[in-house]
Amino acid sequence: MVDILDTKMPGFWLDATGSGGSIPATPDNAERLCVALELKRLAIAQYSNFNFESLAVFNGVLIGANLDGLYSLLDAEDDDGTDIDAIFETITTDFGVPSKKKLRRAYIAGEASGDITFKFKADDGDYKEYTVTPAQLSQLQHRCRLHLQHSQKGNYWMLRVENVDGCDFSIDSVDLLTIILGLGR
Repeated sequence: MVDILDTKMPGFWLDATGSGGSIPATPDNAERLCVALELKRLAIAQYSNFNFESLAVFNGVLIGANLDGLYSLLDAEDDDGTDIDAIFETITTDFGVPSKKKLRRAYIAGEASGDITFKFKADDGDYKEYTVTPAQLSQLQHRCRLHLQHSQKGNYWMLRVENVDGCDFSIDSVDLLTIILGLGR
């Protein structure tokens, strides 16, 4: 059974220069950004180098098609021999408190098939990077604790999470132990 998701219907694409438009296909030599909306949860995802003219589900497998052929999209371990980078960032937040803050610890729940990098940024400073090796590499749910550097402080914080060497991961929650500093600190 073939369930057609898009057959040469216009989609919205952005290229590396930021220009975009409603076009049915993408040139082979341009880096593209695809924005996808999952309607059940209203979850938004974006994919780079996603230059497919049409998508279909065939026997439970998501297939993308372009001028080079057909590609299985959801069960691939790599992108034609290249690791698939996965990244997400949180919004910048002051946690509802206007004072400066330090993050003491992060408690992370999820699963991964390899190492995951967590990068914390305070205000407009540099990222402080922490790499976590999952205790159970069989992609079982587990929790871990990160002890964060005490030198990093700021009013606004952001977290960036990246996979290492294309590993699969799912983060269920990140709980932060936050230390609120006095107004003059």
